[in-house]
Amino acid sequence: MTDNSVAVYIRFGSETAGFCLPDDREAFKAYMNSDKKTKAWVYCRSATGEDNALQKQRYAAARYAVAHNLTPIGVSSDVGNGIQYDRPGLTTMLSAVKGGLVSVVIIKDISRIGRNTIKTLDILENEIEAYGVKLLCYSE
Repeated sequence: MTDNSVAVYIRFGSETAGFCLPDDREAFKAYMNSDKKTKAWVYCRSATGEDNALQKQRYAAARYAVAHNLTPIGVSSDVGNGIQYDRPGLTTMLSAVKGGLVSVVIIKDISRIGRNTIKTLDILENEIEAYGVKLLCYSE
């Protein structure tokens, strides 16, 4: 978090998600007014967890959400390779999708879901899009 940002913490079940938003009162007000926004879930993954990769992804996703009139209601993240798909953060995100809590999932890029193209496309088609949820990649 920088000196020019606002920290927002959201609790979902037993997980707490933190967002850093720009210190812009209008953007912050828009962010907090969820009545007019689409609810989103932020999912982050880093292979190593080095260099604050997860924190950078969360910050970028929060900025993307504000810029696109989305309200993140939850965040989950994992540290680990993209070959394994039994990651707790991915499972939490998919539970939010299947539970109808969100209509958008925000990720850095499709590789954050996983590195196996066939498995990743299967998750996208059968576990995200099948529930009417859009996957938005802020870096692509």
